[in-house]
Amino acid sequence: ANKSNSSNDNYIPGWVFYINRADIIPIHTKVYAALHNGFLYLYKQEKERSAIGEVKDAVVIMDLAGATCESLRSSLGKSYGITIRGHTMTTELDPDSLVHQKTWLSAIQKEIEEANIAALTDSEDKSNKGVANWYIEKLKLKQIAIDKLRTGTPMTKHYISFGSRKEHERIVEVDEKGNKVIWKASNNNNDKKEVLIDEIIEVVEGSRTSVLDSLSTNPERVACCWSIIIDNKTVDFEAQAVSEKERWVDNLRIIINISKLEKTIEKKRKTRRPSHRPKLVT
Repeated sequence: ANKSNSSNDNYIPGWVFYINRADIIPIHTKVYAALHNGFLYLYKQEKERSAIGEVKDAVVIMDLAGATCESLRSSLGKSYGITIRGHTMTTELDPDSLVHQKTWLSAIQKEIEEANIAALTDSEDKSNKGVANWYIEKLKLKQIAIDKLRTGTPMTKHYISFGSRKEHERIVEVDEKGNKVIWKASNNNNDKKEVLIDEIIEVVEGSRTSVLDSLSTNPERVACCWSIIIDNKTVDFEAQAVSEKERWVDNLRIIINISKLEKTIEKKRKTRRPSHRPKLVT
């Protein structure tokens, strides 16, 4: 990939993308893409670039390309792409590999969150509608995820007791505020346990814990397994179908990530310095 001309740019190496913005670069043209200080740039060749917008202005980042990429994706036999939709821009990119897509999604998300957290916690920037809408969209996304997990889901709970792996059936759900994951015996609120969202370090899929390791020779069951990782233990479940596992893993990760974002913003707001200058004593 081409190198940046400015030493001040926060350069993230780009790969070949297809751009579906005919007003900037013809459709299906191969380009290099790179992030620089909150802007997404496209390079046609060395020492020549065009900015297509500020990624921090983005509201939604999707890991599937939009409708205008449909014909390109079909012709190339691809099932992936990136759509960046903002208040003043909509850009659709088609990475040259799934690995590149994941790397770019991570980089763009990080850039957006850092820029918006800084703006949200800046006492002098209270009227930034783009930033406010970004945060509102995040909270809406979290609420949608909570609603999808509020209804109890039957699952098998795996655990170790006296050195032996055991299992029993449980109903799994999140509370109405998305603060806890709860599992309980069917229709018995007196026999329930819970873990706080803030305690969760990671949510993983498959038989990646010692509790589920004995299922590793059964790929059909492993495909339905997932675990909650906390400091001193794991909470291990087996869904009745792969789709149920994916629904829980995807939405629980959304709740966890946005809850962390809320905590970060709250902490920064409490610790920010006053923006006014002290009066000089004469």
